[in-house]
Amino acid sequence: MAKWTEEEIYLLMERAHSLAQQGLYMEAAQIFAGVLDIDPRNRYCRNALASLILLLGDPENALAVADQGLEQSPAEAAYHARRAEALIALRRFQEAQKEVRWLMENSNEAALQPLMLQLDAA
Repeated sequence: MAKWTEEEIYLLMERAHSLAQQGLYMEAAQIFAGVLDIDPRNRYCRNALASLILLLGDPENALAVADQGLEQSPAEAAYHARRAEALIALRRFQEAQKEVRWLMENSNEAALQPLMLQLDAA
């Protein structure tokens, strides 16, 4: 199997990002998933994939993707935020609150305020 260069991986991620900005979430998710096959430790791709899967309405799968990321990088705030979003969508509010508390204690995560609003609304 041929090794992908950093530049080739970057170009794939750039294309996926562009597709996501155009609202082509499924296509973007497929590319991000492909990049993860090439580079399984790519945190940007894993977080983007979890976000897109949430947008596509599959919180169970988004939760699984975030959990895989947390196995590799337990202190990655973005994974905790995606996990909280998925848990809220699944109506597992106590678990979501634990993630929000983790973010409050360990991060300056920009998504914290919207997550708190989502929990309050739920």
